[in-house]
Amino acid sequence: MSIKISIPQSLIFKGMMRKLWMLLMIGMIAPSFVQAQDYGDDVQLFDGNRPFIGGFLVGLNAAQVDGDNYGGYHRAGLNAGGIVYVNFSPIVGASLELLFSQKGSVGVHNASNGQVGSFFEKYSMKLNYAEAAGMLHYYVSPQLHFNAGASYNALISTQEKFDTYFPYYIDETLYPFKKWSVDGIVGFSYVWRNFIFDARYQYSITPVRLAFYAPEIARNGRNQRNNIFAFRLGYLF
Repeated sequence: MSIKISIPQSLIFKGMMRKLWMLLMIGMIAPSFVQAQDYGDDVQLFDGNRPFIGGFLVGLNAAQVDGDNYGGYHRAGLNAGGIVYVNFSPIVGASLELLFSQKGSVGVHNASNGQVGSFFEKYSMKLNYAEAAGMLHYYVSPQLHFNAGASYNALISTQEKFDTYFPYYIDETLYPFKKWSVDGIVGFSYVWRNFIFDARYQYSITPVRLAFYAPEIARNGRNQRNNIFAFRLGYLF
């Protein structure tokens, strides 16, 4: 007689995220012990002498969702978390980021009705993710970097609303989003002393919601995908 034990996927994901956070914290703390000497203001972090660099990032997502009948990067959201660099040579490195990232879309239409006249309709989609991004970096110089990679996004919470002249309720159990998605990322960074500015474009490789599950007001026959620009400032050590 055999007994099968099923472990919930949520517990597996939480365990994986705890291990990633532990790795991230070790990577950020280790450089302070390895590089215990004072380098001075004129020495660059990415001069090829430091194999590990850690830091924190915070910034803004300008987001939209392709496939929802609305256009424009009108959804503003937080993009924040930690980063660890591993430098393989003076010109090539990789990094791991663990982030909280807010995505989604906002759309406003001018409509009219014979009973109430002219009015505005507003659609809002909010998607909150825990995001793990793996990036490769080409260091043009210690200051200027070109970056490319991918991210795994685990959906934390959603909110979807449609405001019009009559009550309109969107039952989120009938229009579910994917619990996870994968994005492609390209961008660049500029480093000055311990500070970094990072800009990136990010697009869903896998859909965040299938067209079949989108409500009628946000459906155009295509699967829905996140489409964002992110701009972040950070401190590295």
